[in-house]
Amino acid sequence: MTAKDQQLVKVVNKLTGEVYEIKLTNIQEAEEAYLMLQGMEGAIKRAKIKVLAFLDLQMGSEEKWDFGDGYQATRVSGYRRKYQKPIVAQYLDPDQLDLVTEINGTKLKDLVKDLVAENKLPSGAWKDIEAKAEITPIKPYIKITKA
Repeated sequence: MTAKDQQLVKVVNKLTGEVYEIKLTNIQEAEEAYLMLQGMEGAIKRAKIKVLAFLDLQMGSEEKWDFGDGYQATRVSGYRRKYQKPIVAQYLDPDQLDLVTEINGTKLKDLVKDLVAENKLPSGAWKDIEAKAEITPIKPYIKITKA
């Protein structure tokens, strides 16, 4: 078996230094390893949410909590701005506005579907929009899904 025919994947816990090694020698092992890691990733994300909720309760009204070991918890309150197109349009010409606005394909499809159902657009509107859409290639990737 050549080096090309096998690979050793190492997963290192940076906090503890624990090393988990996955030896891959065939495509089935790669599939099993990927599915196992994907399951662990989901479980870890859910566990982190629960741990953060517990920390939030424990911190009470404190904005910061120093653990005394070099780590601290900080309560972060964020926000997002949604800029209003008519306001932005007052300051930019149409070409500039096109550079900073993007059509959300999912929302567009839902809107067109609703407008077709209300007889405000012809039944082939979405098919026409989709057929004339600009298609740009994306970087190829491997996706493993349930059959």
